[in-house]
Amino acid sequence: MGWPEQRVSDADREKAADQLRAALNEGRLGFTEYDERLQAAFAAKTFADLEEVTADLPGPTLAQQARIADKELEDLAVQRSGRKPGSGLKGSLVVWVIVAVLALGIWTAISIASGRIAYFWPIWVMIPLGIAIFARSSRRR
Repeated sequence: MGWPEQRVSDADREKAADQLRAALNEGRLGFTEYDERLQAAFAAKTFADLEEVTADLPGPTLAQQARIADKELEDLAVQRSGRKPGSGLKGSLVVWVIVAVLALGIWTAISIASGRIAYFWPIWVMIPLGIAIFARSSRRR
C-alpha cells in the first residue's frame, strides 16, 4: 500500500489544519475556502484526502513530512545501535547457514563412512535454530 492510501491519524489532520491556518493568516485563503478545506481535512481518511486539501499550498505535503519523519527515526535508530535495521537478521541467517552446512557435512561424512544413508538428524538442529531465529526477528519488529 502506497502513501496515498494509508490512513491518517488525528495528528496528521491537525498538521493539515495548522497548514491551512497559516495559509489563512498569510492571505492565501479566504474565510469561506478555509472553512471548506478545514472541514475536508478533519473528514479526511487517507493521505490522498489530505493532499487534495493542501496540495496547492506552499511547504512540504503531509506525505512528504511523514516520509521525512520516518527517515529521521531510522537514522536515529542506526545512530543509537550502530547497525542498520535488519542487519541482525542477516547475521542470524548467516549463522544458521553455517550451522546447517556443518551439520549436513557431518551427516554426509557419517553416511559415507558407514556405507549407508544414516538417519537424517541435521533436521533436529536446523529446524529449532530456524524457529528461534524467526521468533527473535519477529519480536524485534
